[in-house]
Amino acid sequence: MAIAEHCSILSCDHIGKACKAAFSDSSAATHFRMHRTKCTEMINGVLGPYSVKRLVTDIGDSKYSLLLDESTDVSVSKYLGIVIRYFSEDKANVVATYLGLVELEGGDARSIAKAVLDFLGKCGLKKENLHGIGTDNASVMTGVYNGVHKILREENGLKHLILIRCVCHSLQLAVSSASKNTLPRSVEFLVRETYNWFSISPKRREAYKATIDKIINQWRSIHLQKWEETTNTLAFWAEVMKNRDSAGINPYEDLASAAVSVLPLPHSNAEIWFEVGWRCYEHKLPDKVLQLFGTSAAYSFKSCPAAGSSSSSASNVTPQEESTHGIDLVDDDDFCLSIFME
Repeated sequence: MAIAEHCSILSCDHIGKACKAAFSDSSAATHFRMHRTKCTEMINGVLGPYSVKRLVTDIGDSKYSLLLDESTDVSVSKYLGIVIRYFSEDKANVVATYLGLVELEGGDARSIAKAVLDFLGKCGLKKENLHGIGTDNASVMTGVYNGVHKILREENGLKHLILIRCVCHSLQLAVSSASKNTLPRSVEFLVRETYNWFSISPKRREAYKATIDKIINQWRSIHLQKWEETTNTLAFWAEVMKNRDSAGINPYEDLASAAVSVLPLPHSNAEIWFEVGWRCYEHKLPDKVLQLFGTSAAYSFKSCPAAGSSSSSASNVTPQEESTHGIDLVDDDDFCLSIFME
């Protein structure tokens, strides 16, 4: 984990020799055998899949948002960095953590949208729970006719997908526009279209009124109950989400759901490059994961069936490996979930 967080994998070739020289009296250091090939396989075949499973389990059926940013590396290959934001009931907090780095087949909006959906499916995340995306203001992301947001929303059934433009880019554009116009066109457009959307449809007005009235009534009565968490917004709504009356019903469910749906919305895709670090010194891997090191199971990730496949080959598994073959790594509670919370 220290290599994955802090170092180039190439340095692993020399760490074993350094440990043997520095700790000659240690049996563990003397028998240490790991070079870059094995280190790469351990990260890709054991630590990576285990961490993704724990993350997906913590997300569950919660709504989540994605922060997206594309970049080109020194080999002129295009990659899409993805950070996920969601409300964790276990941590009673909004979590923003690195989800993956996806190589793109092309730089157009359709290729990016396809890469996002394919990666969500590979991770086992429901695309229907994708609540919002945060991007920069590039036209390939935010284009109203053929942008990534447009494609995801209208061609993939995500009708309620919210687009949050990076506040850093947006602030610059707002300042530039403010010097030219008293009222920015975007604000004028929002006010006009909001009125037009409801003015021509009594059905929309009734549906909106019924929903809003329920939430307003819950808001007006929420102060009648004594709450423990009143100094922190996230902790307060976490407490409201868990509240139950004597009948086991949450009387503020609609209000709390609305609040929790808004809290994870991204505010800047710049955050994507600050959420990729692990705190390797804070974690203790469970025995079930440690048992995979040195077994063929750790090297089988390249030939494993796609996510969601129930069939797997049990051939070439030695008796020593059968104890770890097919282990459900998600069930071990000793692993510190703070890896996703920092």
